[in-house]
Amino acid sequence: AQEAFSSRIVALAEAHDLLTRENWEGAELHDVTARVAALHGGPGRFDLSGPSIRLSPKSALSLSMALHELATNAMKYGALSTPVGRVHVSWALAPDPGAARVDLTWTETGGPPVSQTPTRTGFGSSLASLSVEGQLGGRLVRDWRPAGLRILVDLPATALSRRRAAEKSH
Repeated sequence: AQEAFSSRIVALAEAHDLLTRENWEGAELHDVTARVAALHGGPGRFDLSGPSIRLSPKSALSLSMALHELATNAMKYGALSTPVGRVHVSWALAPDPGAARVDLTWTETGGPPVSQTPTRTGFGSSLASLSVEGQLGGRLVRDWRPAGLRILVDLPATALSRRRAAEKSH
């Protein structure tokens, strides 16, 4: 329990550090995902791809915590629990009739085969859902595929920073 608590504090500190560097005006989605990846195996275990999307400070914190919980579960039970497992995280702005939204996909490969959907929801999974759905008004859907877990995250336009995204590409 102490280790889990400590790792959550480190993840939160990483997100705060990123926001502090940006004067608490928001953060690039790539930077948020890259920090989570660095804490859980780095580029050798994670593939990150998507356009430049600037998140609001609240969204950067909440999404950072959700991704940390997903990575922790992947280390315990999923793709990151094996030496060859990988996590692919991709995102895009999805046009919506009312306003743009962010679609993020988390896909695990190379881990133990998924034989059934878990019957119990742990604290980390609940925290990931609460971070996305409760804090941001988004949606987090888990798809337990035999080849590995796939998670779809849909964030509303309110998750984006009001300040225009920087013109850098990742």
